[in-house]
Amino acid sequence: MPSARSVNGIERQFYDYHARGAPYGPDDGTIAPWVVGASLPFAPEVVIPTVRKMAKLDLGAKKRYGFKRSFNETYEVPNSPTGYWVTPYHFGVDQGPVILMIENYRTGLIWNIVRRSPYVVAGLRRAGFRGGWLGGAGCAKWWFGRIGMDGRRDTSPAFCGELNSTPTCAVEK
Repeated sequence: MPSARSVNGIERQFYDYHARGAPYGPDDGTIAPWVVGASLPFAPEVVIPTVRKMAKLDLGAKKRYGFKRSFNETYEVPNSPTGYWVTPYHFGVDQGPVILMIENYRTGLIWNIVRRSPYVVAGLRRAGFRGGWLGGAGCAKWWFGRIGMDGRRDTSPAFCGELNSTPTCAVEK
């Protein structure tokens, strides 16, 4: 059941553990640091500074289990160390996507393994997906890439060709 509070004179609904999603919400200002971390390969220029900023908040970033799973700076909690709501819980399932996406950002390993799975490829094709790495045309530079010694993504033609080569599996066409 949501909790109602007035924020800056506006009545707002706040939710605890509740599904959220754009564009239909609900959006009560709650932020999940693990979701930010799991977005790393898609928008590193946004994610890296955001994670650094969140690390300065009292969200457990330097503790054994890392960031708490969610917080809301607009939901004031006077007796909390932060002054706002921070979940008391950690969910291990939230950490898996972060670890996988960090590795994908660094090397593309997980996506390279997945794209070679005949079951995944066949399922995507049956679901109607076409193009990109499924079609073998072009280099999906934003999706794949490995980090070179200079800290930049390697999207060289040699690497892109490596990514767009035929997967080593028999795939139903």
